Amino acid sequence: MNSQTAFSNKAWRLTLLLLLALPARVNAQFIYITTNGTITITGYTGSDTAVVIPGTIAGLPVTGIGSFAFYGNGVTSVVISNNLTSIGYGAFSGCTELTNATIASGVTNIGDEAFALCTALTGVAIPGSVANIGQEAFYGCSKLIDATIANGVTTIRGEAFESCSSLTSIAIPDSVTSIGYNAFQECSGLSKVAIGNGVTTLAGLGFASCTSLTNVALGSGLLNIGTGAFQSCPKLIAMTVDPLNPVYSSVDGVVFNQTRTTLIEYPPGRNTSYAVPDGVLSVGDAAFLNCSNLSNVTIGNGVTTIGNSAFMNCVAITNVALGNSVSTIGSNGFYQCSSLAGIIIPNTVTNIGGGAFYSTRLSTIMLPDSVVNLGAGAFQNCQYLRNAILGNGLTGIAGYTFYNCAALTNVAIGSAVSSIGDFAFYSCASLPSITIPGSVTRLGTNSFEACISLTPAYFQGNAPGVMPTTFFNDNKATGFYLPGSAGWGPTFSGIPTALWLPQVDGKKGSLGLRANQFGFNLNWASGQTVVVEASTSLASSGWAPVATNTLIGGTAYFSDPQWTNYPGRFYRLRWP
Repeated sequence: MNSQTAFSNKAWRLTLLLLLALPARVNAQFIYITTNGTITITGYTGSDTAVVIPGTIAGLPVTGIGSFAFYGNGVTSVVISNNLTSIGYGAFSGCTELTNATIASGVTNIGDEAFALCTALTGVAIPGSVANIGQEAFYGCSKLIDATIANGVTTIRGEAFESCSSLTSIAIPDSVTSIGYNAFQECSGLSKVAIGNGVTTLAGLGFASCTSLTNVALGSGLLNIGTGAFQSCPKLIAMTVDPLNPVYSSVDGVVFNQTRTTLIEYPPGRNTSYAVPDGVLSVGDAAFLNCSNLSNVTIGNGVTTIGNSAFMNCVAITNVALGNSVSTIGSNGFYQCSSLAGIIIPNTVTNIGGGAFYSTRLSTIMLPDSVVNLGAGAFQNCQYLRNAILGNGLTGIAGYTFYNCAALTNVAIGSAVSSIGDFAFYSCASLPSITIPGSVTRLGTNSFEACISLTPAYFQGNAPGVMPTTFFNDNKATGFYLPGSAGWGPTFSGIPTALWLPQVDGKKGSLGLRANQFGFNLNWASGQTVVVEASTSLASSGWAPVATNTLIGGTAYFSDPQWTNYPGRFYRLRWP
């Protein structure tokens, strides 16, 4: 809750309370009501600033302090008797001179805003009899240095200790099962937190903006960490989880936004990298956004989704190991992880979002056939990327995918790609050649512009749809097309074209004798068939087929099994 507006409505609440109150009796200092033989104190008229709540009044047990009973009073200390079970809504709120409150072991409930804005309160011990610490119960107690929560408490509700800026440490006992939204937000002096093993849920912004927080121990029962639970904790370096059961989820995302988290220890001292356990199903949107010191990440085998911007701007990450269940890497998932040099995409991944690896240090990327969708700019500005192998499941290369990958020298495009988007390979200045599979029907605007080293562009099918600027400023490029393909003219998007024919590789080690056989490598389009014919003379009538070769991966090796039977022989290539 916003601290500036937290209590702007207290006045009308008190007025409403007074209008609706039951007829009250006055006994010395206290105003009270009697219900079913028990007394609830509703007000205080005494002059003594050190108040003791009695166990009985007129022979009846005092079991409650009503809503706003001491609101804004000048009391300096209060001692609550054992008979009391409930401290009501806002009971001591705004008691700015209250320095000490002793809560007896009979109390089971501390109501919402019970001690809110008690700005002089320095310490409180909450007994195990208390099941519930209400919403904003100690909100804005800015001098609260020591808060002890005994085993037995089960719920800490939202904003319970928000803006307790002097609080330095907190230990959550095993009995607590949930910590509410903003429960310790803006506790700017809080440096150390231990969360008990019974806590299953840490709600969003639970410890957000705890600017002095350096160490957190997470209990073994934690199942869900909510949005921004540790957001804007710039000094948070170490997190410790129970090694017996480190299962928790960050499905709501923004868990560690703008922290310096560099390690989680299993137990302390054994591990210097962050490992998301196998029990986690997803890493939420922006979960580790701007964690600038995070260096190594292992994603557990249970994780299926890495959310949008999950590790965005984690500039120290050098390596990521993905588990074998990941199916989606969200948009900007590893955006500008400028030290990220290694990642293996498992064959469970089907979707990679736009900008997922923007401006990383990857040198090779291999997409398995499972990847169907690759978002715009997924590898944009990857200045160290040299090899990109795109699997046969990919249906399209979106715009800007490899934009400005200046070191890219090798690209293999899968056989299912139907389109290459606008600026997809713009300014890939080191790319020497490209092979476009026959499945491609469209090349986008400027998709290969400024590929200044591009010489052959091989097309395995009919001429795809093209824009006038697709090969703009590619002055060395020629488009080569296969015999029998359609739609080709003397130029294609401004570059000259030529018939793409099979070639004999004349490089050393390819043509000639090899292990008691004579042969050579054939280079052409993958899947094409080449018949090698031989003759002892160049006369056309003497030619006879020797072998039929189907090229796999653009190459095939031909060897002549009869080469030793002839003192000399000529070879020629034929194709359908």
